[in-house]
Amino acid sequence: EIEGVGCRLEILKKAEEGDSYVFRVVETNGRRGSFIFHGKGQYQECNLLEKLISSITVEDGTKVSLNPYEIKTFKKVMGNEQLIKKV
Repeated sequence: EIEGVGCRLEILKKAEEGDSYVFRVVETNGRRGSFIFHGKGQYQECNLLEKLISSITVEDGTKVSLNPYEIKTFKKVMGNEQLIKKV
């Protein structure tokens, strides 16, 4: 889960390769913004083609900055945990 003014979760999908999920966050107000991760774990920041840029460790409350209209893509490699709860 994320929280941020002017930042919107645009997509959540299964990654093209591997056992992971990809999500994209977009800054929508045309100015610098940030969002906060709720939860914890290992994530990979990727480009739009899902190629690794860097790895990050997220603790509850980790803040990520965005430039105006920037799109950030993250990949969560899944182990025994679930990113999406089945209803």
